[in-house]
Amino acid sequence: MNTRLTYNFLVIFAVLFLASCTSGRWIVVDESAVDRDEYQVIDKSVFLNQPTSVTPQNPVLTYQLLSKDTRRYSEKALMKRAVQDYKLRPGYLALGITGAATAFYLANSTSITGAGSSTQQFTLNALGGLMGLSGFLNMKPVGEPRFTGEQRYLRNTGTFVETDTLQVTEDSTYQAEVTVVYGDSTLINEETRSFSSGLLEINLANILSPLNIEGSDPGNISVKVAFQDSVLATSWPVNQVLLPFAQISSPITLLRNEPTQDSENVLAELVRGSQLQIVEPQEEWYKVLYGISENYIARDDAQVVWRSSGFDIDNQVVAVPRAPFGNIDVENNIPILSNINQNAYALLASNENYRGGLSQRNYALRDAQLIDTYLSNALGFEPKNIFKSYNFTSAEQLKSQIQKLRTATNDSSSVFIYLSGYGTIEQGENGYQLGFLPSSESDSLAVDKQINLTTLFRQLATIAAKEMVVLADIDFEALNSDLEISEESFVLNDPLQQATKPLTDSLQNAAIIFGSNPAQNSELYTGRGQEDKKHHIATYFFAKALQERKTNMAEIFQYLERNITFTSRKLHDRAQDPRFYGNIQIDLVNNE
Repeated sequence: MNTRLTYNFLVIFAVLFLASCTSGRWIVVDESAVDRDEYQVIDKSVFLNQPTSVTPQNPVLTYQLLSKDTRRYSEKALMKRAVQDYKLRPGYLALGITGAATAFYLANSTSITGAGSSTQQFTLNALGGLMGLSGFLNMKPVGEPRFTGEQRYLRNTGTFVETDTLQVTEDSTYQAEVTVVYGDSTLINEETRSFSSGLLEINLANILSPLNIEGSDPGNISVKVAFQDSVLATSWPVNQVLLPFAQISSPITLLRNEPTQDSENVLAELVRGSQLQIVEPQEEWYKVLYGISENYIARDDAQVVWRSSGFDIDNQVVAVPRAPFGNIDVENNIPILSNINQNAYALLASNENYRGGLSQRNYALRDAQLIDTYLSNALGFEPKNIFKSYNFTSAEQLKSQIQKLRTATNDSSSVFIYLSGYGTIEQGENGYQLGFLPSSESDSLAVDKQINLTTLFRQLATIAAKEMVVLADIDFEALNSDLEISEESFVLNDPLQQATKPLTDSLQNAAIIFGSNPAQNSELYTGRGQEDKKHHIATYFFAKALQERKTNMAEIFQYLERNITFTSRKLHDRAQDPRFYGNIQIDLVNNE
């Protein structure tokens, strides 16, 4: 019996020795913790922040309404609840159990103390129980306490003052006065605006877009926002707000995939008014976006305009299809109007390549090819008798071709002269002086190389001929748009009549047609949403008259008067009136 009791006692002792438990408790973690929920506002001020930079993709100036708050917080003792693991201490447990066993033995045994009183027995039993319990209660904490997330503040230990800047996010009654200035123009003058969710937004692109700003240097836009007692003033370059676009200013420009003048790299023909975003300006070209690809247009054919990033590009580019020579109505179905005339000679002088502020005179060489085709196929001119001077760059080059023509002709010859290019007007003491401009070899305009038109007709007057017809499709207006030629001055001192006088005075059978008067543009037969004939209007209708078998100068000029002015008005809303000088009875066909 005693052995079994001893065994049981040892088992119980081993279990108790290995026993452990877990308990929760509150721990003071900070004697001066700030209670953010308990504060007093002792000072408050509202102000605007300085806006960040703008870009064409985000052209909105955004001002944030900020509040600078000074608050007094209470400092308190902060307690947090934690869970702690405990393990029995073997030494204390053994001591407690030993003491308890001894007390129990003394209380309940008579072998040592004899029969004790009930009071003594109760006292010893109680003492044994306390000693045994003390062995279990004296446990050792194991590991770090694990906080449960519960916390609470106890007593106040002090105060804490803090100043913080916060964004106002709710709607408020605050307002600001906005002033926007561009150049010398005040676009918005002290306009009162409210805040929405603490924000004041100013869309600079929407303000600038209606101005249709042009030029490579668009300047700056200034913004002032007055709020309470402060004013925020900023200035932004317009090129940080809007994007540069190339707006086609010439009647036609060629879109190329390389920045070189080559007939093989032309992708499309764009009409006047088309707009393409500029990727990079170059010396002679603009690299532009056409769809998603980067291509090139001649710099002289466009002017820079500024648009927002949301500009509708798709509706601003008008491309006309390219057509090989012979695909236009006037280039085919050419009638045979005359037999081969061995004594018929012609000079075709046409300039297309211009630079230094002048756009390329598109289709000028195609015009010359059209006249060449009608002379050869319809009027019986031998190809060897047609002298050509295309894109000549000096008066000497043209004079050389005139000399060849002079050498070839005689008093019985029929001579046809075609002149196409840009012209100049200068106002001198004796009226207006007209010039014919050679092509440009460099960026500088070759005005100093211009050919005096009176001198040119004087040279033509030295050519031996029975009759001479001159068709001049010269655009004087392109260089002289600021020069005003009054109607009265034009009537009293017609510069075209003065220029052609050396020829009309020396040759009775001379007829000269100008496609327009000097105060007008010589326009292309093309326009936005209109048919494209790939020629200048005057040259087109001259060939059209021949196609309709009109060969007499009176019939031809009447046809030109009726069609040139109407077409120019329809396509370009501009007047273009042809002029005639000389003998109007000449017939281009003489089959004697």
